[in-house]
Amino acid sequence: MSTAAYLVAVYSATGLLNVREGWMALLSRIPFLMLGRVTAGTASVAEVVLAIVLLIAAIGVALWIAARIYAAGVLL
Repeated sequence: MSTAAYLVAVYSATGLLNVREGWMALLSRIPFLMLGRVTAGTASVAEVVLAIVLLIAAIGVALWIAARIYAAGVLL
C-alpha cells in the first residue's frame, strides 16, 4: 500500500498524473500524496494542515498497536 502511495506521489510530482483531478484531491489527504499537490501549487494551507494532523494521528495509532504487539509477544 505504501509503495502505491509513493508511486502516485512520484507520478503526480513529475506531471504524469494530473494533480487537479478530483480523485487526486481526495487521495492527497495521505501526506505522501500531498507533496505532489504542494509542489504544483494546487493545495491550500488548510489541506496541508489536515494532512499533517492525519499523519500525526496515524503515528499515534501505529505506536499504540506496536506497543500492544510488543507487550503481548515479548513481555509475556
